[in-house]
Amino acid sequence: MYQIRRNFIIILLVLCTIFLTFYILKYNIYHPVKKLQIEEIGSIQIDNKIYDASKNTGFIHEFLAAYNKARLSKNQELDTTPDFTVIINLNNGETIKIFDGDNSYCYMVYKDKSVIANSPDLIMFFEKYISK
Repeated sequence: MYQIRRNFIIILLVLCTIFLTFYILKYNIYHPVKKLQIEEIGSIQIDNKIYDASKNTGFIHEFLAAYNKARLSKNQELDTTPDFTVIINLNNGETIKIFDGDNSYCYMVYKDKSVIANSPDLIMFFEKYISK
């Protein structure tokens, strides 16, 4: 009886480890919307205002602190009309688009992949600069 219970617990732990590894790889490492470094950003456009990375380093650092905290969720198509659109122009010529969702999440689009990002910090950051 003890051996059966022990085997069951081991199998359960192995399955949990596999699932957790899959989740971490899929939604954090190999996810279509990646974490960013300051060297990768050329500019950020919020509505019609463009913040150049070389001239607005304080803004870019503040943005990266909020952006890299975002927890990426499932793939999700944008199903609402956004109040604002943010375009991150990367130095390699690619763009990441961010559309608002509500107070705790937003939509991100990168290389034709769309995901939900749970990030109240990012939404507060954008609202701070959009209201000006």
